[in-house]
Amino acid sequence: METLLKDLRYAVRMLVRQPAFTAIAVLTLALGIGANTAIFSVVNAVLLKSLPFPDPDRLLIVSEHNPEVGTMSVSWPNFTDWREQNQSFEAMAAYRLEGFNLTDGNEPVRVLGGTVSASFFSLLGADALLGRVLTEADDKPEASRVVVLSYGLWQRRFGGNRDIIGAPINLNSAPFTVVGVMPAGFQFFIQSAQIYVSSGTQSASAIWQDRVNHPGLRVLARLKSDVSRERAQTDLNVIASRLEQQYPKSNGGQSVETIPLYEYRFGDVRSGLYMLLAAVGLVLLISCANVANLLLSRATARQNEIAIRAAIGASRTRLLRQLLTESLLLSLIGGGLGVLLMLWGMEPLLKIAPQDIPRLGEARVDVTVLFYTLGISVLSGIVFGLAPALFASKVDLSGALKQSVRGRTSGRSRELLKVGFLVSEVALAVLVVLGVIAFVAARFSPERNAGSHFRV
Repeated sequence: METLLKDLRYAVRMLVRQPAFTAIAVLTLALGIGANTAIFSVVNAVLLKSLPFPDPDRLLIVSEHNPEVGTMSVSWPNFTDWREQNQSFEAMAAYRLEGFNLTDGNEPVRVLGGTVSASFFSLLGADALLGRVLTEADDKPEASRVVVLSYGLWQRRFGGNRDIIGAPINLNSAPFTVVGVMPAGFQFFIQSAQIYVSSGTQSASAIWQDRVNHPGLRVLARLKSDVSRERAQTDLNVIASRLEQQYPKSNGGQSVETIPLYEYRFGDVRSGLYMLLAAVGLVLLISCANVANLLLSRATARQNEIAIRAAIGASRTRLLRQLLTESLLLSLIGGGLGVLLMLWGMEPLLKIAPQDIPRLGEARVDVTVLFYTLGISVLSGIVFGLAPALFASKVDLSGALKQSVRGRTSGRSRELLKVGFLVSEVALAVLVVLGVIAFVAARFSPERNAGSHFRV
């Protein structure tokens, strides 16, 4: 530890002695590490964190599938038949996202709302912060119209007033009674739903009772603990075949499709985000190559200093440790500055990012992101510092003739290393460009847009 502290103090003195070199190297690393931190924070929030529901692996999205149209929303009668006839699910819930005009005595406002069946909340293991969620009694055509508010709407529109329970509001000019407020962290839809109303109150209409009509409903289902997805799919196929025989006009040629909720939510964006993370990783390697070139040039100017240290007894291992300590210190400073740049640039990045990416707004610096940044900072310091350190620490204290010969050899070796770093930078830059082209082509291809799932 004492030796490490000495190395650190010496490294600080060397970096302070050459402020221009230090500033350029730190800024170069900060840009590369900051970009990696920003993209990893998005990947962490979107893909690596578990869905915030109990046993999320047992949640499936169930849709209808037509060979000509592809994946479709579900008709209400088919949903009720699936719910009543299946043997594989603890519960099934229909849902859709739609707009509502909210009037409550204040200025009218347009809000997004979830039209859901009563089992939606219990299926997700969610309960109200105030009041209650929707119940089976609310899910009948003759039931009174009730609404559950999101925490955000409750705070913004009603000032967090706890007396809101039982108060009347108008949605699309129809009277509703507020029966509950959801917790702050509850969110199921990609776009934040501000209210939740019962789908059952609409189910008696002729349009909803028509099996040909698909009113944008999706079905969320929770598998029983001892049932696999494959068994549930077989169960639904049997029900679909039975319905096809009973209702050939509406159900002819249609099948049932199941997909895990995680795959449904993130399948379209997962490969793109990992590709983007790989691209910024290549950008970091380019930054490392640039800093390695700077260190290589700096090593030439420090040959006399290193030779003197070797002459008074410093071993090559000791010199290597000192030089790598300087590289790691540079990288850690660059990583710290990179985090600050990421915090400053995260909000603009999220604004220009595609808004159909689930949980994008949850991207932030947390413990996982900080450990990731620390890891890539240390790794970067080793990557860009090792080759220059090996070159600089190879000191020959033989006679003058041998020193001159070695000087010419070292010059050639140094130039070869510089050319190698330059070639690697060009190659990595080409890979980055090709990766971006592939990402854009994959994301905006007509085939992807035509075959993608309808997201809510």
